[in-house]
Amino acid sequence: MTYKTKEKSFFEKTIEDEIVRPVQETKEDLQELEKKGAKKVLKWYDFGASSLRDEIKRRPAQYFFLFITSFIGSALTTGAALVIFSGNLIAQFVPKPVQKVESSQTVKTTVSVPKYDPLLLASKLRKNETDFELVDIRSAADFNRGHILGAVSLPVYSTEMVSKSGDVEEASIKEAFKKYETTDKFLIIYAQNAYSTIPFDIAAILSTDKKKVKALAVGWEEWLHLNK
Repeated sequence: MTYKTKEKSFFEKTIEDEIVRPVQETKEDLQELEKKGAKKVLKWYDFGASSLRDEIKRRPAQYFFLFITSFIGSALTTGAALVIFSGNLIAQFVPKPVQKVESSQTVKTTVSVPKYDPLLLASKLRKNETDFELVDIRSAADFNRGHILGAVSLPVYSTEMVSKSGDVEEASIKEAFKKYETTDKFLIIYAQNAYSTIPFDIAAILSTDKKKVKALAVGWEEWLHLNK
Protein backbone atom coordinates (compact mmCIF):
# COMPACT_ATOMS: atom_id res chain seq x y z
CA MET A 1 0.00 0.00 0.00
CA THR A 2 1.36 3.43 -0.92
CA TYR A 3 0.85 6.36 1.41
CA LYS A 4 0.85 9.93 0.16
CA THR A 5 2.23 12.55 2.47
CA LYS A 6 0.57 15.92 2.82
CA GLU A 7 3.93 17.59 3.49
CA LYS A 8 4.96 19.90 0.67
CA SER A 9 8.27 19.50 -1.09
CA PHE A 10 11.01 22.14 -1.02
CA PHE A 11 10.14 23.05 -4.59
CA GLU A 12 6.46 23.60 -3.75
CA LYS A 13 7.31 25.59 -0.63
CA THR A 14 9.64 27.85 -2.59
CA ILE A 15 6.99 28.52 -5.22
CA GLU A 16 4.38 29.27 -2.59
CA ASP A 17 6.62 31.47 -0.39
CA GLU A 18 8.38 33.43 -3.10
CA ILE A 19 5.73 33.77 -5.81
CA VAL A 20 2.19 32.63 -4.97
CA ARG A 21 1.89 34.08 -1.48
CA PRO A 22 3.22 37.56 -2.38
CA VAL A 23 0.75 37.67 -5.28
CA GLN A 24 -2.11 36.70 -2.95
CA GLU A 25 -1.04 39.29 -0.40
CA THR A 26 -0.86 41.88 -3.14
CA LYS A 27 -4.37 41.02 -4.25
CA GLU A 28 -5.63 41.29 -0.68
CA ASP A 29 -4.02 44.71 -0.37
CA LEU A 30 -5.66 45.76 -3.62
CA GLN A 31 -9.03 44.56 -2.40
CA GLU A 32 -8.57 46.59 0.78
CA LEU A 33 -7.77 49.66 -1.28
CA GLU A 34 -10.76 48.93 -3.47
CA LYS A 35 -13.02 49.14 -0.41
CA LYS A 36 -11.59 52.60 0.25
CA GLY A 37 -12.67 53.87 -3.17
CA ALA A 38 -9.67 53.17 -5.36
CA LYS A 39 -11.49 50.70 -7.59
CA LYS A 40 -11.08 52.60 -10.85
CA VAL A 41 -7.35 53.15 -10.40
CA LEU A 42 -6.54 49.60 -9.30
CA LYS A 43 -8.85 47.64 -11.59
CA TRP A 44 -6.23 46.82 -14.21
CA TYR A 45 -3.51 46.17 -11.65
CA ASP A 46 -5.83 43.76 -9.81
CA PHE A 47 -6.62 41.97 -13.04
CA GLY A 48 -2.93 41.60 -13.90
CA ALA A 49 -2.03 40.25 -10.45
CA SER A 50 -4.84 37.70 -10.57
CA SER A 51 -3.84 36.57 -14.03
CA LEU A 52 -0.23 36.20 -12.98
CA ARG A 53 -1.20 34.12 -9.98
CA ASP A 54 -3.26 31.75 -12.12
CA GLU A 55 -0.48 31.50 -14.68
CA ILE A 56 2.06 30.61 -11.99
CA LYS A 57 -0.20 27.86 -10.68
CA ARG A 58 -0.48 26.36 -14.16
CA ARG A 59 3.27 26.43 -14.89
CA PRO A 60 5.16 26.55 -11.58
CA ALA A 61 8.37 24.92 -12.85
CA GLN A 62 8.88 27.50 -15.59
CA TYR A 63 8.31 30.41 -13.24
CA PHE A 64 10.54 28.90 -10.59
CA PHE A 65 13.32 28.67 -13.17
CA LEU A 66 12.62 32.28 -14.21
CA PHE A 67 12.81 33.39 -10.60
CA ILE A 68 16.15 31.63 -10.03
CA THR A 69 17.74 33.00 -13.21
CA SER A 70 16.50 36.51 -12.41
CA PHE A 71 17.94 36.29 -8.92
CA ILE A 72 21.31 35.07 -10.20
CA GLY A 73 21.37 37.79 -12.87
CA SER A 74 20.63 40.48 -10.30
CA ALA A 75 23.33 39.16 -7.99
CA LEU A 76 25.93 39.13 -10.77
CA THR A 77 24.99 42.65 -11.88
CA THR A 78 25.19 43.97 -8.33
CA GLY A 79 28.53 42.25 -7.77
CA ALA A 80 29.99 43.71 -10.96
CA ALA A 81 28.79 47.19 -9.99
CA LEU A 82 30.40 46.86 -6.56
CA VAL A 83 33.70 45.74 -8.07
CA ILE A 84 33.75 48.69 -10.48
CA PHE A 85 32.78 51.16 -7.76
CA SER A 86 35.34 49.85 -5.28
CA GLY A 87 38.04 49.93 -7.96
CA ASN A 88 37.32 53.58 -8.73
CA LEU A 89 37.22 54.40 -5.02
CA ILE A 90 40.58 52.76 -4.35
CA ALA A 91 42.11 54.53 -7.36
CA GLN A 92 41.32 57.88 -5.76
CA PHE A 93 43.54 57.09 -2.78
CA VAL A 94 46.45 55.58 -4.70
CA PRO A 95 49.06 58.29 -5.35
CA LYS A 96 49.90 58.81 -8.98
CA PRO A 97 53.55 58.67 -10.01
CA VAL A 98 55.13 62.11 -10.05
CA GLN A 99 56.71 63.08 -13.31
CA LYS A 100 59.78 65.24 -13.04
CA VAL A 101 59.76 68.06 -15.57
CA GLU A 102 63.11 69.60 -16.32
CA SER A 103 63.64 72.99 -17.88
CA SER A 104 66.78 74.89 -18.76
CA GLN A 105 65.18 78.16 -17.67
CA THR A 106 62.77 77.57 -14.82
CA VAL A 107 63.58 75.49 -11.77
CA LYS A 108 61.19 74.40 -9.05
CA THR A 109 63.60 72.54 -6.86
CA THR A 110 62.91 69.77 -4.40
CA VAL A 111 66.56 69.47 -3.34
CA SER A 112 66.98 69.41 0.41
CA VAL A 113 69.01 72.46 1.43
CA PRO A 114 70.36 72.67 5.00
CA LYS A 115 68.88 75.52 7.00
CA TYR A 116 71.34 77.82 8.69
CA ASP A 117 70.71 78.28 12.40
CA PRO A 118 69.99 81.95 13.26
CA LEU A 119 71.71 81.48 16.65
CA LEU A 120 74.94 80.55 14.85
CA LEU A 121 74.61 83.65 12.68
CA ALA A 122 74.02 85.82 15.76
CA SER A 123 77.13 84.34 17.36
CA LYS A 124 79.24 85.06 14.27
CA LEU A 125 77.98 88.63 14.15
CA ARG A 126 78.86 89.19 17.82
CA LYS A 127 82.36 87.80 17.23
CA ASN A 128 82.76 89.84 14.02
CA GLU A 129 83.62 86.71 12.05
CA THR A 130 84.05 87.22 8.31
CA ASP A 131 84.01 83.71 6.85
CA PHE A 132 80.52 84.22 5.38
CA GLU A 133 78.50 86.58 3.21
CA LEU A 134 74.89 87.48 4.04
CA VAL A 135 72.50 88.36 1.21
CA ASP A 136 69.04 89.94 1.62
CA ILE A 137 66.87 89.09 -1.43
CA ARG A 138 63.92 91.32 -0.48
CA SER A 139 63.13 94.53 -2.33
CA ALA A 140 65.37 97.56 -1.88
CA ALA A 141 62.56 99.37 -0.03
CA ASP A 142 62.18 96.52 2.48
CA PHE A 143 65.95 96.38 2.92
CA ASN A 144 66.13 100.10 3.65
CA ARG A 145 63.40 99.81 6.29
CA GLY A 146 65.49 97.30 8.19
CA HIS A 147 67.85 94.38 7.65
CA ILE A 148 70.26 92.06 9.44
CA LEU A 149 73.53 93.72 10.34
CA GLY A 150 76.17 93.14 7.68
CA ALA A 151 73.74 91.97 4.98
CA VAL A 152 73.94 93.21 1.38
CA SER A 153 70.88 93.82 -0.76
CA LEU A 154 70.28 91.79 -3.89
CA PRO A 155 66.57 92.08 -4.76
CA VAL A 156 65.07 88.96 -6.33
CA TYR A 157 61.35 89.36 -5.83
CA SER A 158 59.42 91.22 -8.56
CA THR A 159 62.34 90.79 -10.98
CA GLU A 160 63.02 88.57 -13.97
CA MET A 161 64.69 86.11 -11.61
CA VAL A 162 61.27 84.91 -10.39
CA SER A 163 58.50 84.00 -12.84
CA LYS A 164 54.87 84.98 -12.41
CA SER A 165 54.13 81.48 -11.15
CA GLY A 166 56.74 81.86 -8.40
CA ASP A 167 59.40 79.64 -9.98
CA VAL A 168 63.05 80.62 -9.92
CA GLU A 169 64.77 81.41 -13.22
CA GLU A 170 68.05 79.49 -12.97
CA ALA A 171 70.01 81.39 -15.59
CA SER A 172 69.09 84.78 -14.12
CA ILE A 173 69.94 83.66 -10.59
CA LYS A 174 73.37 82.40 -11.61
CA GLU A 175 74.08 85.65 -13.43
CA ALA A 176 72.98 87.83 -10.50
CA PHE A 177 75.03 85.86 -7.95
CA LYS A 178 78.02 85.37 -10.24
CA LYS A 179 80.33 87.56 -8.17
CA TYR A 180 79.84 85.33 -5.13
CA GLU A 181 81.00 82.19 -6.95
CA THR A 182 84.67 83.15 -6.83
CA THR A 183 84.86 83.94 -3.12
CA ASP A 184 85.93 81.33 -0.55
CA LYS A 185 83.23 82.43 1.89
CA PHE A 186 80.00 80.51 2.29
CA LEU A 187 76.83 82.32 1.39
CA ILE A 188 73.74 82.79 3.59
CA ILE A 189 70.48 83.93 1.98
CA TYR A 190 67.32 85.20 3.69
CA ALA A 191 63.99 86.77 2.78
CA GLN A 192 61.07 88.49 4.54
CA ASN A 193 59.99 85.52 6.68
CA ALA A 194 60.56 81.83 7.28
CA TYR A 195 57.68 80.85 4.98
CA SER A 196 59.52 81.99 1.86
CA THR A 197 60.88 79.14 -0.27
CA ILE A 198 62.90 81.32 -2.65
CA PRO A 199 66.08 81.34 -0.49
CA PHE A 200 66.07 77.52 -0.53
CA ASP A 201 65.54 77.45 -4.30
CA ILE A 202 68.45 79.84 -4.81
CA ALA A 203 70.68 77.87 -2.45
CA ALA A 204 69.89 74.66 -4.35
CA ILE A 205 70.89 76.30 -7.63
CA LEU A 206 74.11 77.89 -6.41
CA SER A 207 75.41 75.14 -4.13
CA THR A 208 78.35 73.15 -5.51
CA ASP A 209 81.13 71.02 -4.10
CA LYS A 210 83.33 74.10 -3.95
CA LYS A 211 80.71 76.67 -2.92
CA LYS A 212 78.48 76.31 0.13
CA VAL A 213 75.20 78.21 -0.02
CA LYS A 214 72.63 77.99 2.76
CA ALA A 215 69.22 79.48 3.47
CA LEU A 216 68.71 81.13 6.83
CA ALA A 217 66.09 79.23 8.85
CA VAL A 218 64.28 82.50 9.62
CA GLY A 219 63.42 85.65 7.74
CA TRP A 220 63.75 89.31 8.68
CA GLU A 221 60.47 89.28 10.62
CA GLU A 222 61.53 86.38 12.86
CA TRP A 223 65.05 87.76 13.23
CA LEU A 224 63.70 91.13 14.38
CA HIS A 225 61.48 89.40 16.95
CA LEU A 226 64.32 87.23 18.28
CA ASN A 227 66.64 90.19 18.75
CA LYS A 228 64.25 92.53 20.52
